Amino acid sequence: MAGIPGGCLEALSALERRFDGPIPDWLREATFLGGLVLPELLRAEAQGCFFASLIRGQIAIIRQRRKDGTFYPELVSDLGFYRGGRRVWRAELIRLGRLVAPHGAEKPGMNRRFPPKFPVSKSVMSPATVSSHDIGP
Repeated sequence: MAGIPGGCLEALSALERRFDGPIPDWLREATFLGGLVLPELLRAEAQGCFFASLIRGQIAIIRQRRKDGTFYPELVSDLGFYRGGRRVWRAELIRLGRLVAPHGAEKPGMNRRFPPKFPVSKSVMSPATVSSHDIGP
């Protein structure tokens, strides 16, 4: 493995420990870019997961508060803040993903959704839906 920087080998070793099967091509290539993109991809994906969980929790709180009559408008403004945060981190994830797959080129083995999700966080990325009665006055 001559010609591969030591930091890249460490990053590849960490990825080998993270995945049971082969490392996805796009992630391996991000690591070969010097390992600089990988930590930022992981951070952006983790922040997106965090804000998505806040959104789901806030929706549950809004629904419960509407049922028991303790709803107040600031709950909806908090939901908007969480959505904005998720939107920012999702955009950052897409921007960083384009560094790995420039010009929207699809890498072999990637699904049509880009950026792809890390297998580790599939359990925390369930979609949240909002009904019109959840955000109305």
